[in-house]
Amino acid sequence: MAQTQASLGIDWGTHSSKWTWTVFESDSHGVTLGQFKILHSDVRLDSSNHKIFLSSDPPPSDSVYESSIKGKVIRDPDGSFWGGQRRQTKLTLGDLVSFSLWFLLGEAYENLCANTGKEPDSVEFRFSLPNWVGIKDAAVARASYEQAARVACHIFVNDRQAWSRDPNPVREDWHANVQKALEELKISDEFEINAETQDFASLLQRIFTVAQGVTFRFVAESSAAGLTGLRNVEADLEGHRYLRKILVVDVGAGSTDIGYVLRTIPPGHEGANEALIQLPPANTCHFAGEELTRSIVEIYRSRGERITDLEAELRKTVREDKDWLNHPAVDEWRRSIAEHVLSYVADIPDRRWLPENPALQVLVTGGSSAVTGLGEKIVEAAKTGLERRGISDEVIQGTSLMTLSLEGPPAADANRLAVALGAASNDLPNLRYYPELDPPMPFATVRPLPPW
Repeated sequence: MAQTQASLGIDWGTHSSKWTWTVFESDSHGVTLGQFKILHSDVRLDSSNHKIFLSSDPPPSDSVYESSIKGKVIRDPDGSFWGGQRRQTKLTLGDLVSFSLWFLLGEAYENLCANTGKEPDSVEFRFSLPNWVGIKDAAVARASYEQAARVACHIFVNDRQAWSRDPNPVREDWHANVQKALEELKISDEFEINAETQDFASLLQRIFTVAQGVTFRFVAESSAAGLTGLRNVEADLEGHRYLRKILVVDVGAGSTDIGYVLRTIPPGHEGANEALIQLPPANTCHFAGEELTRSIVEIYRSRGERITDLEAELRKTVREDKDWLNHPAVDEWRRSIAEHVLSYVADIPDRRWLPENPALQVLVTGGSSAVTGLGEKIVEAAKTGLERRGISDEVIQGTSLMTLSLEGPPAADANRLAVALGAASNDLPNLRYYPELDPPMPFATVRPLPPW
């Protein structure tokens, strides 16, 4: 019997969030690429009826909303997650995170069913996971995120049409739904955190079963964006089609995630199975979109022009006013990100393929990726990192900036959608995590037995 398998890519961000989906039909082996949406991540409250919602439009300055929710998860790991209401919205941080995830997966699922005309036989939700690596208490942040994802998925499976009927639940009703889910799932702020299962690599390799035919998993943001790059149609790469290496620098609002992915088929092996590989990403880099926005605000205020963070965001993304681009503070922002890239490239645990041709490709994604001069600065840093490793000049000089060449509606927002597109990809289950890749053996390690 034919089976319909759906994958939903949910890129939950600090300032904006994205979703998209794919559907695989087992009988025809056909893959349908779905629609997508970009939403502001602020959870807003309608003060007249206390309904909560996400919106494609930025919230008015005089409205009630909670912003940078994702950032709060990592910045206050010792704070109460499921208890203690926020001053503005009167909801807990756990309420806000689980609502954000539920809203995104609910809207994506409704869009999928409306476009395919049916519900899938199985569905997997894939939530983006930032590189919360090497940060004190990162395990606590990952545990909170996992709990919120479990709650959101639990509420979803109890009523798959709830979002379609009412995507903007009353605040008190949502809090009550969360409390019920916490009780049923036996989750609380006293929930013991297992350091091993909350390790970054371990979390990436787990699949959580929610109900019959419903699962969810986490996807490293840099790896998901890199998977989109690996599948992007480009030239022959100088005859080395079997090998492709991508350094991913995903410049989000709250952090810049740096990672490395590669695709390889051993040369001379016709019909060999390709390997899709992700290696450990870099430690979290805090120089990202929010840092640049604050710098832009200060630049204009120093000139006697008071602008809001929202106005700074518009100047950064629309790029009509470029007076701020050459300011020393912006140069320092580019340099800080480049320094993290250099350190990561110098220590990428790939001694097998990184030194080989073709050269490294550098993919810069995220909302702030288009800032003039950033890509060039990152490529320069990557080359310096390769030089420190003793990589050949040929590979170093060939290292270059790549662009995503997508077709159709996603083309205009390719860099912002890269994580969601990679997360929803039908190839994602084949992406394997390796802690390191050793160099090839110079000689055979197994010798034939002597004839006597």
